[in-house]
Amino acid sequence: MLEEDASNSESSGQHSLSKVEESIGEFSPLLASKPQDSVGQSAIQDEIKPPKMFKSKREVVILIALSLMVFAATCCESILAPFFSPEAKSKGAGGTTIGAIFAIYPFSIFLLSPFVGKYLPIIGCRFCLLAGAFIMGGAQLLFGFVSTIESGSLFIVYCFAIRTVTAIGASMTSTAGLSILTISFKE
Repeated sequence: MLEEDASNSESSGQHSLSKVEESIGEFSPLLASKPQDSVGQSAIQDEIKPPKMFKSKREVVILIALSLMVFAATCCESILAPFFSPEAKSKGAGGTTIGAIFAIYPFSIFLLSPFVGKYLPIIGCRFCLLAGAFIMGGAQLLFGFVSTIESGSLFIVYCFAIRTVTAIGASMTSTAGLSILTISFKE
């Protein structure tokens, strides 16, 4: 009886193994050649097409131009940190004043961006983007000449004023740039 059970389990094991082999044989392996249709292209490639990332060259140009503009603005702001603090200390500014000069930039952007967004349909995205870039660039150039001011209090006032003007340009640029991106890439 034990021999019959053993032979039955062997035959059922072979039977189930042959079913598994048959089911595996029905599927093609992952690295095998793909089935060909009448044209010669893969039938799988015809069914599944990856979505295009960009619909036109215009979208690529817009994305690259805005990315370069944001990169240049960020570089102008980040290069300021190592050079400004020693210069401001030599003009008589304290640590808190230097921190306030740095902080006025993001605080002004925080305050001005909603107003720029409100009037953006009236001003126009392109004009706002370009005007903001020119304002920001001009203010950065002026900030480079602040070190020529001898008086400590006048130096601090001009630093605050120029950083605020830079923030006006940055808020115009960033708000218009994000609006252009949402208009260009609707999906």
